[in-house]
Amino acid sequence: MYGTKNISFFNFQKEKIKIELNKGNIHADGKKPRTFFVINDPKNISVENTWTYKNGVGGGIYSINFYKDTNIEYLMFLIKQKYKNILN
Repeated sequence: MYGTKNISFFNFQKEKIKIELNKGNIHADGKKPRTFFVINDPKNISVENTWTYKNGVGGGIYSINFYKDTNIEYLMFLIKQKYKNILN
């Protein structure tokens, strides 16, 4: 957590840790907030999940599964992107 903003959520499961990075919301008129997050994931290990609320606002997260053989340096590369996005 940075100030009052979450950087990521960790869901501990038996075989893996599921990491979720919040993208942010897209307003009904299509405008994105300044801190809207788009991940740079050259290895494509993240999965993008999106939804739309009843009021027309869209939301989304990136899910990353962390197994015991996952490259932790690459994982930190992805998490640092979100952290730097919040700082700007």
